Amino acid sequence: MKTYTIETRKEALKFSAAHLASFADGSVERLHGHNYQVQARLSGELDDAGMVLDVGALKRWVRELCDELDERVLVALESPLIAVAVDEERVDLTCEGKRYCLPRTDCALLPLPNTTMEHLAHHLAERLAARLRKDPAAARMRRLRVTVSETPGQSGAWTLDL
Repeated sequence: MKTYTIETRKEALKFSAAHLASFADGSVERLHGHNYQVQARLSGELDDAGMVLDVGALKRWVRELCDELDERVLVALESPLIAVAVDEERVDLTCEGKRYCLPRTDCALLPLPNTTMEHLAHHLAERLAARLRKDPAAARMRRLRVTVSETPGQSGAWTLDL
């Protein structure tokens, strides 16, 4: 069985977002933002047309995931260092004696312990994998890797077997 790979690294596969990341020493960085870039690499067997998957579909699905995070504050709901309280209208974050009160509609509530590049890559890869598994071509898919860059030359990635 031969395995081929397609990859998306388009300028349009991006999102701008703010976040508070925490560190192993127990500190939390200041609220700040990044212009994130997302790449997806999918490996699998070829279909009858000679494609792993229509790359247009892969780009569209990654773009949809980016749109969910674009112009939002990324909130790690499972953070051990940032207390999060959510109601219908607002999200309150408390850490290191600071309190942030944000409109609920401005936040992306993520089931993560931290909003690092690595955790964001994992989250996006799992979401994309769930979408890929619904595709008729799922049986031919073998591996997915999603990379999230905060700045050029600085990225985190997650790879999973499908």
